[in-house]
Amino acid sequence: MWNDRPERLKAEWTGRTVAVRSPVGTLARFAGLTGRVRAVNMNGRALVQFDGADETWFDLDPAALKEVEPTPETPPPVRAAVGEEPRGEPEPGALAKPPTKMRPATPAEAKAEGGKKLSVLELARQQGAAKD
Repeated sequence: MWNDRPERLKAEWTGRTVAVRSPVGTLARFAGLTGRVRAVNMNGRALVQFDGADETWFDLDPAALKEVEPTPETPPPVRAAVGEEPRGEPEPGALAKPPTKMRPATPAEAKAEGGKKLSVLELARQQGAAKD
């Protein structure tokens, strides 16, 4: 039978700002750090990304976590988790210029551009020349 505990924990903990309840033993390295619960895995353990330069998600028992208020001096996480909405608008003009075409994508385009079908070796040479 399906266990609904992970789904309940996911609904309860995902997105919350947390700290380690009592930094004892293996949890001592998280003393004084706050982080955000990014997901809950099917084992019922929270995947926490602690604030700072490290982007690692740590697999912790929710019983070892306590919810804390986010502080203004705490930097926001570097990346959004899967399923979160992107933050902010893209820069104006970022997508205005279409990408340049490096080589023909199909044999028909190769014939249209050069009048003949290019061999695999010729295509590889063109790619190498485009990188230089």
